[in-house]
Amino acid sequence: MDHLIDNLFLFSKMEMDKYPYNPVSVELSQWLENAVADLSGDYPEIEFQIFLTKQVMISADPAELFRVIGNIVQNSYLYADIKDIIITVTAKIIGNKVQIIIEDNGIGISAAKLSLIFDRFYQVDESRSHNPRGSGIGLSIAKMIIYQHTGQIYAESLKEKGLSIIIELPLMADGNKYNGEDLK
Repeated sequence: MDHLIDNLFLFSKMEMDKYPYNPVSVELSQWLENAVADLSGDYPEIEFQIFLTKQVMISADPAELFRVIGNIVQNSYLYADIKDIIITVTAKIIGNKVQIIIEDNGIGISAAKLSLIFDRFYQVDESRSHNPRGSGIGLSIAKMIIYQHTGQIYAESLKEKGLSIIIELPLMADGNKYNGEDLK
């Protein structure tokens, strides 16, 4: 209940533009490796795979970006509805932005429900979850944070094949010369 209250308070502050945003220069590959390592400790039952090595710089609030990744991983854990969850994190350059793809091997969701998962308090089908404790606000918070970073977030799914959450963030203008390449 405390977690839900904290998330509601956070969401309210974000809606009123009263939540501090403290962007700094972030080298994305190293940051993602550290974030995945931290989440591996929180979710030892999930197998994480990460694919990136090129160094690219973005302007981001590291704590808030971690909140986004954590909310996505938590959703995968709560709703994948399989025993052996694998989460793959990939990043690639598309033009002047980086695309971070967080993909699970869960049951996926239907195309009709896909556009709703970022709506506040929306839950696809709690009855199919092995751990129905989600509040339906985590992905809404993630969306607000990514928009605050002048990015985009969306989902793709193949029913019974898993869910991919795609985050697109602008690259910093200096020295990021890659285009259309994976960060590997």
